[in-house]
Amino acid sequence: MTNILDKGTTSISLVHEALYSAKQRGMDLALALANADIDPQLLDAPRARISAVSFARLWVELADLLDDEFFGIDSHPMRRGSFKLMCHALLDCSTLGQALPRMLSFLRLVLDDIHGELYVKEDQAFIVLQDQGILRRLFAYGTWFILVHGLSCWLV
Repeated sequence: MTNILDKGTTSISLVHEALYSAKQRGMDLALALANADIDPQLLDAPRARISAVSFARLWVELADLLDDEFFGIDSHPMRRGSFKLMCHALLDCSTLGQALPRMLSFLRLVLDDIHGELYVKEDQAFIVLQDQGILRRLFAYGTWFILVHGLSCWLV
């Protein structure tokens, strides 16, 4: 059961997942954590949680540090500004049904390994995620769906 105080927070394990690629590359994360207002000691507290605002700041900090809005997960980086450009490419879509194929095409152009395929059957749509690369951590697929779902909600 979630404590009422935990609403709007992110688990420290998700923070570790976000930091994973940068750590693998030996990057100094002290400034990114400080700018996101995350106490580095929390990384050693398995039950710790951070605010949604801090996690959002960390996302931006890591995107800047890696020059990759996809956390260094794909073999090809999603360079800074890609998400903004994708948003601009979708602004003239009048329906989500029009926007989704364009969004998936854009992500397919930007990322080499992970891509989604849209299937429509009667009044339901399904996105099947494909991965041409190595077996990845669950965070990779979750992050991809966060991008697609978040943008879809914003468009609607």
